[in-house]
Amino acid sequence: MSTYLAAGGGRARRLADDLLGAAPSESGAFALLHAVTRGSETRLVLGDPIDVGISWEQQGPDVLEPTGAMISAAVSAAQRRRSGLAFIHTHPLDAAPLQLSPIDMHTTRRLGAAFAELLDGPFVSVVIGRAGWAGVEYQKGRLTPLRRICIAGRRLEIHGDVGTHEHEALDDRQQRALGSSGNALLRGLRVGVVGVGGLGAPLAETLARMGVGSLTLIDDDMLELSNVRRVFAVTRDDAERARSKVEAVAAGLGRLGVGTSVRAVHGDIRNPQIQEQLLNCDVLFSATDTHSSRAAMTELAVRGCCVMIDLGVRVGIRGGGELDSLLFERRIQLPDGPCLWCWGRLDAHRIRVELMSAFERDALLAEGYVTGIAGEPEPSVAALTVCAAGAGAAALLGLVSAGLDRAPLGSSFELLRSEAYSLDRDHPDPECICARWRT
Repeated sequence: MSTYLAAGGGRARRLADDLLGAAPSESGAFALLHAVTRGSETRLVLGDPIDVGISWEQQGPDVLEPTGAMISAAVSAAQRRRSGLAFIHTHPLDAAPLQLSPIDMHTTRRLGAAFAELLDGPFVSVVIGRAGWAGVEYQKGRLTPLRRICIAGRRLEIHGDVGTHEHEALDDRQQRALGSSGNALLRGLRVGVVGVGGLGAPLAETLARMGVGSLTLIDDDMLELSNVRRVFAVTRDDAERARSKVEAVAAGLGRLGVGTSVRAVHGDIRNPQIQEQLLNCDVLFSATDTHSSRAAMTELAVRGCCVMIDLGVRVGIRGGGELDSLLFERRIQLPDGPCLWCWGRLDAHRIRVELMSAFERDALLAEGYVTGIAGEPEPSVAALTVCAAGAGAAALLGLVSAGLDRAPLGSSFELLRSEAYSLDRDHPDPECICARWRT
């Protein structure tokens, strides 16, 4: 049973504004509900509202009852889409903490029992008030609280189980920048970082030092001596012992003593059993260097209605071997924004080659059918990867403080010449595969 519900920021805020506009009377709507499953974990995603007409059996400041015709229309729409259902209504007069009333719970059990035989997906009941969102999931006669509801957009909102975070001396300068609410939100975030090499390791350390509530680190690679100059939180001894990157980085972060919970997962993000480790994360960071792993993360983030911040670096070398450029890109993939496919940053041919067995790839390389995939390691320097990591961490600060409201979703920076470019695209390509993932 899932206790995590995600909703796209634009859709969620429009829905809340529309429904709360009926105050002081309660108002409500049915919406499609999708279940995203990886391994044994499930994440619920709020879909499109359903047009069922507005004709309430009862409606007032403390009562809202849908008619049989509204319920029937909602079920029919969900059946056509093979999805679950969410019933969303308001408590406009309730003060915090927001929760379903005893009448709401009784109605949820009654509707859930009826829907169980009719729907291909789950059923949740959600209440929206001035203080936020709350809800329960129905399954086999039981109601389980939605412990975490994430409104994922240019501005993050987390409702439910975020813990309490008292002001600490550690947070003093940061709280002056973010405010108490922004700092508290940061302290309660669950963040996933995929790839903890020269780029992901300084990113993970920066996030830990900023006080992110919990970090899930995923990587399937082992340390080499050449990593030590760029991979933060590790030592030369770690590399000489050939420890896994993720184990060594997590151990180093644990020694910081700054209060962030760190979980290390040694595995390949292309494996669904590894992807399940990210289903309860609020924000994902992609710091990998393969197209196939970034493609897997792109699909997971789109389907799971999760903000993903993708980071990439490139060192330019002149023909004579001299350093020419230090370039990094940052792309913020929002649930209702463009994905990496829309941006043209993923190569299907390269993904196909990366997914081949080593034997098959080597054979094609020998025959000249595959070029530009395998070879010497890419050049890299800490000055570049640290700057890219800082830009990624800054994007997270924007998400918790409304600082991204007008920022470009994609940006490119050349460090040697101090040049910055916006990568213009704010909306997804309607012909992209992500349009199907979103439905």
